[in-house]
Amino acid sequence: MSSTIEELQNKIEVLEEENRILKQKLHTYTNPEAKKKYYEANKEKVKAKSKEYMKTVDPEKRKKWNRQAYLNKKKRLEETN
Repeated sequence: MSSTIEELQNKIEVLEEENRILKQKLHTYTNPEAKKKYYEANKEKVKAKSKEYMKTVDPEKRKKWNRQAYLNKKKRLEETN
């Protein structure tokens, strides 16, 4: 009985260590401070890339996106008032 308890405790320790390592790796990909620094440093490049992409998008699709953004903004304003 004690050997199964020890095995389970060891397994818990291993899993907790693995969880900690995975959380550190996840943080490197989801770190908002690093993203903010990147966009501040490359602001013009990001804007140019976005502008080029918007030229390739179908105008109907852009109208749909703009309409949806407008409706979301309107809804948000109504909720705050």
